[in-house]
Amino acid sequence: MKEIVIVGGGYAGVLAGLHLRKKLKDKKVHITLINKHIYHIFTPSLYEVATSESPMKNIAIPLSKIFPDTVELVKGTVEKIDQENKKVLITGHEPIAFDYLIVTLGSQPAYYGIPGLEEYSIPFKTLNNAVKIQETINSRCLIEHGQKKKLEIVIGGGGFAGTELAAEILNYRKKIARDNRIDQDCITTTVIQGSDR
Repeated sequence: MKEIVIVGGGYAGVLAGLHLRKKLKDKKVHITLINKHIYHIFTPSLYEVATSESPMKNIAIPLSKIFPDTVELVKGTVEKIDQENKKVLITGHEPIAFDYLIVTLGSQPAYYGIPGLEEYSIPFKTLNNAVKIQETINSRCLIEHGQKKKLEIVIGGGGFAGTELAAEILNYRKKIARDNRIDQDCITTTVIQGSDR
């Protein structure tokens, strides 16, 4: 039996698993998906977590729901890929052997060498990032409460995530203003984007 191992449970990893499961259902293969979480993050909806009390169940989809019984799921962090011996080494887990390996570890925020950007910004890639954005907006409003200062929110990037976040902040600021008894005009949002679309 051939062993296929997929490292990463984001879009690429999940789609690879679904595609292989369908195409190879009658073949003698065993598919394993390794991910550091037991869920898949539906990143297009992260803005909902950052700008509302949205339940995380809409964002974090259990991998067991996506792959009920046809793909073995392993929760863990990959330490090393041993190409010579065809094994994936995982923290706190036995090594997993493979005949074929698909690496879909996702992306990292790009700071483009801009001084201070990494230290003073919040990336928008994970569930924790979205929660931190919401907490930061709310805590800054409390600090500004009763003062005439503006809360200025700057979003770097006008792609899908940045545009959705900016649009939702426009709606969310009404709730923030009401909850903190401040004028909603005290909250401004700016999107910085390299192109005009």
